[in-house]
Amino acid sequence: MSVEAAPGSAGEDRSAHQWPHAANAVLGLWLATAPATYGVSSGAALASDIASGVLIVVLSGLACSRHFPWARWMVGAIGLWLLAAPLVFWSPAAAYATNMLVGTLVIAFALLVPGMSGAGVLS
Repeated sequence: MSVEAAPGSAGEDRSAHQWPHAANAVLGLWLATAPATYGVSSGAALASDIASGVLIVVLSGLACSRHFPWARWMVGAIGLWLLAAPLVFWSPAAAYATNMLVGTLVIAFALLVPGMSGAGVLS
């Protein structure tokens, strides 16, 4: 006879809470490769998008572990930067739209979704 763990308890399958971080890793890959698609002319905007994308991938991988609870907060901070970066660098409309979409989703998947699933943001 097996007993199922209550949602959010220590015995619950941890893999159920990993999908938001995997989604963020995919968004990070998209962000890192997107500047080649829409032709960013500013070197600073190009570097920002590539660096932000790579950092999102790495930190999302770390956020899957209980040993790095700060990683999801760093991913959320990068999401905030993505919301501001197009205005700082005067990016073209395609780059602006991409950064707004990726930034919003990254914040949601890093901070909001894990908290809503019962796991808690700091667990």
